Amino acid sequence: MKAEGVAYAKINLFLDVVGRRGDGYHLIDGVMQSVEMGDVVRVTLTPGGEGISLRVEGDDSVPTDSTNLAWRAAERFLEKAGLRAGVELELEKRIPAAGGLAGGSSDAACVLRLLNGLAGENTLSQESLSELAAGLGADLSFCLESPNGAMRTEGIGEVLTPVPALPDCAILIANDGEGVSTPWAYRLVDEVTREYLLEHREQERRIKRMLDALKSGSFEEICAACRNTFEAVIMPVRPKVRALRKRMWRAGAGTALMSGSGPSVFGLFADREAADRLCEALKREGVKAFVTRPRRNEN
Repeated sequence: MKAEGVAYAKINLFLDVVGRRGDGYHLIDGVMQSVEMGDVVRVTLTPGGEGISLRVEGDDSVPTDSTNLAWRAAERFLEKAGLRAGVELELEKRIPAAGGLAGGSSDAACVLRLLNGLAGENTLSQESLSELAAGLGADLSFCLESPNGAMRTEGIGEVLTPVPALPDCAILIANDGEGVSTPWAYRLVDEVTREYLLEHREQERRIKRMLDALKSGSFEEICAACRNTFEAVIMPVRPKVRALRKRMWRAGAGTALMSGSGPSVFGLFADREAADRLCEALKREGVKAFVTRPRRNEN
């Protein structure tokens, strides 16, 4: 039995780190938006078979063993569903790895959706599937629940609230640096944050501004409300991030900022041609770049 799907990338329109739990996990408040670009995921389920295999095209840096999140998602699904079967996974990578775009998380979420569609009488409930996703990683909850729009993300990323999607625009995404380890990025944030609770009131004001902007549908207001806590700690150690932001601003972006813990940078453009011109210039310089658009909740 075979199934195919697209694992869509995400960008963080807003991302604040608001606290840290006793177990070490960080609490966030933000808005994630899925975009019309993603990896192609293919799953073959063989009832009665054994083992998991994974083949990756398009990015030699992506592991093809049990360290890959898509592999672990398949493994956990088989366990939770009580299913004895072999699984073959194929990924056509288009999302830059370790780039702050949830490529690995989106692949894993897509694997869960596809396997659940093939599981027959072993199909998991949506609640069980969501619990499985949350146990695999923070971004998986969004990637599983909202492949077609935007969500406010709270807790460690598992508390989701639908919000209006970004209005249609051109989104230029570029990656010109080595990957960033998310745990390392969080450690940097901890080092510069004396007390999360002291910043709570200001953080509530910032997220309200973003939510109000999304509700209004104003491209300009949304651009003005965008924010990413990680920029303050990542840009000093990844200077190419700052350089990409400046180039996007100068090319006419309404805003430009890092996605997730980076190093990918995105710019929101009202002018598609301006985004395309800069994208082509960046590609000629060897920078990974592409232009896409936001996925909408009604799609």
